[in-house]
Amino acid sequence: MANRNLAKRRLHRGKALYKACVNCHGTTKGVAAAPLQRIRQVRSMEWIYKMVQNPARFAYENPKAKAVFEKSRYMKPSYPTFTKSEIIAILDYLDSLPFDSRNYSHRN
Repeated sequence: MANRNLAKRRLHRGKALYKACVNCHGTTKGVAAAPLQRIRQVRSMEWIYKMVQNPARFAYENPKAKAVFEKSRYMKPSYPTFTKSEIIAILDYLDSLPFDSRNYSHRN
């Protein structure tokens, strides 16, 4: 029961933190930038963390990250600096939502 409550609190925390991201990434559909649901299936946590911490620098250093930015409307996102545990909470929240693979054709 304690693990269930801990998981529920983490999802609630992730949902609250994601409010800083939702205007661009949406929840399960992208808005100005690609949706992030199930991103851990295609990117490592190290990749995700670097992208979130300093996206412009990471895009400069990493051709795949640069390609991600070239597909979106905005080069410089504006969001708070998240810790690794906060990023995990956000991704756990997104992964708990219903998944529709049609919204992720950009990953093919």
